[in-house]
Amino acid sequence: MCAKSAASLLVAGWLAFQLGGASPSSRVLDQLERAVKRPLPAVPQREVTPPERVWVPDRYIPGSDGGVAHVPAHWERQVTEREFHVPPLVVCGAGRECVLVPAGVRPPAAERPGP
Repeated sequence: MCAKSAASLLVAGWLAFQLGGASPSSRVLDQLERAVKRPLPAVPQREVTPPERVWVPDRYIPGSDGGVAHVPAHWERQVTEREFHVPPLVVCGAGRECVLVPAGVRPPAAERPGP
């Protein structure tokens, strides 16, 4: 009977130790909680470089016949801050006559009266 009560006492002591705050599992949980609540490290900012190419959407400009001409959407390559290399474009007027405009360096599309 003495061995039975001694074993019961050991089991009860072990359970009390496990339920108490000094168990190894509670330390692990505390470490985990601290790690979760720790702020994230700062991310360094990347340098932003301006795009080499600029998308110019469809535009409608005054045509040579007094009507409106359509300039198709295209990519332009930036040469300097105020100059863009424009590819060859086929510009069509309202009467369906089309003209090939050669490639060249021109000002920004928003400031240009033509293609």
